[in-house]
Amino acid sequence: MDKIPNHPTISSSHFMDLHRKFCAIDNTLTLHYTAHNVDPLLVKILDSSATLAQCRIQVLDVEIILLINPEIFSIYKTGSNNYDYTKIFIKFPSNFNQGMIQTRKEAFAKDIENWILQNKDTQTFFPKGIPEILKQKEQKQEVNGRQLPNRITKITRKSSLADLKNDSSKFKFQERIELIEQQKSNGMSLLERIKLKEKLRKEQLERENGSNTPEVQYEKYLVGKFPQIYDMVYHMSNTNRGPGEAVRTFSCQKLCATIVNSHDYPLNKKEVEDAIKLMSKKLGDKFVVLERGGVTVLKVGILSREDDLKVLASDGESISSAKN
Repeated sequence: MDKIPNHPTISSSHFMDLHRKFCAIDNTLTLHYTAHNVDPLLVKILDSSATLAQCRIQVLDVEIILLINPEIFSIYKTGSNNYDYTKIFIKFPSNFNQGMIQTRKEAFAKDIENWILQNKDTQTFFPKGIPEILKQKEQKQEVNGRQLPNRITKITRKSSLADLKNDSSKFKFQERIELIEQQKSNGMSLLERIKLKEKLRKEQLERENGSNTPEVQYEKYLVGKFPQIYDMVYHMSNTNRGPGEAVRTFSCQKLCATIVNSHDYPLNKKEVEDAIKLMSKKLGDKFVVLERGGVTVLKVGILSREDDLKVLASDGESISSAKN
């Protein structure tokens, strides 16, 4: 979030923290729906968001977010008790889609600016409590003749995964020395073939011994992104893991899209795909990428964050030398 207008009594850092917490909740909700088709409890999302953002996130933060933009999240309950947080759920608004993650961050930053400009005389935040929000929602529904939801809303998810197939040329380098044999039938003279063979061998030697080749530099770049990408997968794999559930399976297409949409640092989908494949070479059985029938999935076992990050930071097999 860029520079925001000054408020006479509320510090800019308070608004910056609020925006960061909003982004954490948004990202956590997105991660939740990649593995579940039911809405999560509000308190569970706040716990997971706090872990992801590495800061404390409370119900009060959600209440202030809803004060600034009442439509940014939807809060509802099952049952009759407005204070029973074991039956209070949070979800995206009805018009939400996956492509809106980044625009929601920008839109909420604008909402904050507008709130500041319109509330210069306000000494502090005076948000409605969640129970009051639920009560007013219930009263509005009664006036409109609508019933409260009596069950958790299910999210409709697309089942088509035809576009998940990865191009293997992204992850391995063809042995260019084989071109020598191919060129024999293309009219090259003996001298031309010898020169080409020497050139290719020289390039191969530079690739094997050099540390500044494009491939090596690219891998170093990916290694620098490991902690952020690993943390997202770690968080997702541990969210609502069932008893005895040793392996979680994720669609690589949805996983990569979620990671790209959930971070502000520059990273594209191909880089995330390459990073996950390289991480799988380093972490072994606990981090396995499989491609079957044109669908690519990531199978995640029980992760140990501290140990895994040490392994990922160490030298290991590279994607340029790994052949699937």
